[in-house]
Amino acid sequence: MVEELSRQLQELQRVNISTKLGSTGILADSTWRDVAVHQRHQRVLAEAEQRRLFTAAKMQASYIKKLCDELPNGFAQLIPPGIAWSGSPHPTRPPVDESMYQALVERVDACYTQIDDVLGEFNRDGVTSSVHQNEFDGEVPYFQHLNQFTEPYDYEHTHPTMWKLAKLLHRQRDRRDVRGVGDLNDTVVIRFRLVHALTSGAGVSMVQRYVHRRFREDKRTILVWKTLSEGEGVFRGVHAEETGWVCLQPSVEEGSTREFASVKPRRHFKLQIVVILTTENFIECYKIP
Repeated sequence: MVEELSRQLQELQRVNISTKLGSTGILADSTWRDVAVHQRHQRVLAEAEQRRLFTAAKMQASYIKKLCDELPNGFAQLIPPGIAWSGSPHPTRPPVDESMYQALVERVDACYTQIDDVLGEFNRDGVTSSVHQNEFDGEVPYFQHLNQFTEPYDYEHTHPTMWKLAKLLHRQRDRRDVRGVGDLNDTVVIRFRLVHALTSGAGVSMVQRYVHRRFREDKRTILVWKTLSEGEGVFRGVHAEETGWVCLQPSVEEGSTREFASVKPRRHFKLQIVVILTTENFIECYKIP
């Protein structure tokens, strides 16, 4: 009897151990199956994303090719590879050419000697804009803008304020102040970049080189400047120049009189194709306040 009970006890213990081992095996198999299913799901998602990106890349390549095919012959050569495909949105800053700025300062000095002739065209208060044409061929060498009015402030307050504004402190993008050219107290020489979004949404830029000088005389202050604008990217090869004069002097009435003259030569373009494609947008960019 005792032997029979002992045998049954051993049998029950053996069955219990086998059951536990079987449960552990089933649990292990279930865990690995869940891991395998999860990894397979992740692989399917990754393969689907890869196919989507590949399709998008093919569509972009097709779109770019179509745009290139629609451009006039030879236009692609106008865009240097470093600018057209660079990861940077703007070209790197060109080196400073001090001799060029010195030449600009000398040209501004020469313009100062013309102040009385230029302002001699004023005949009334207000604003006058004109287009000057050659008498023989009708070509337009420059555009002229004149205005004269009385400031409601005294002369001693107005002329230093105007000189402070002439420093264009709001132009800080890639700004570089050039030193050692002209009298530091009466000369501003800077280079900066203008960035503008066209109505089409495309971003464009230009570099402006700006020289502004102040000439203080007895009872009047003369400000003369020149601005050279150079297009970048698709505007490469497009240039514009502006010359301006301001004469500040005490008014017979209370306040001070300001006379302003601005001459803008017609924009110069090196290449006919650039004129056709970018003139209107360049002028839009050039009008940035």
